[in-house]
Amino acid sequence: MNGKEYEQIATGSLTKENGQNVLTATVDAAKLAAQLAQEGDKPVIIIPVATVSADKVTAVLTGDAVKAMENRSAILEVQTANGNYKAPASQIAIDRLSAQLGGQVKLSDIVVHVDIAKSDAAKVQLAASTAEKGKFSVVVPPVDFTVKASYNGKDGGSGQVQRLCSA
Repeated sequence: MNGKEYEQIATGSLTKENGQNVLTATVDAAKLAAQLAQEGDKPVIIIPVATVSADKVTAVLTGDAVKAMENRSAILEVQTANGNYKAPASQIAIDRLSAQLGGQVKLSDIVVHVDIAKSDAAKVQLAASTAEKGKFSVVVPPVDFTVKASYNGKDGGSGQVQRLCSA
């Protein structure tokens, strides 16, 4: 946060999903809020992921963590070997999302995922063929960025998932 390292704000786990190595970094909302309370406005929260063997990196935050960041006008940055995602927490619009789910939804029950993944073979091929036709070179392989929120979706129940943005 703001160039300072804080231990144990996020925990990581490496799993295999659909043949991909997936690293999930889960942010502890209470520890993040405690650190945010000591910072001024507009802090930059960086989640650095140095694991180069991960095909996909997912940063997981609860709605209350996003709200705490939004209250401080914080910027979230996820750094991976595949690419980086950087955006103000306010762009997630957690209050609007909560209202869409119903007024009784607790922010701590909303889970926001920021995914950065290597593109599949079809997208890589599309980029290569487009480059060939346009007579230019692909400098780096394509990467998929997705931000989505879910409510009660992690237990396989009747949760709702909303894709907030993707590129």
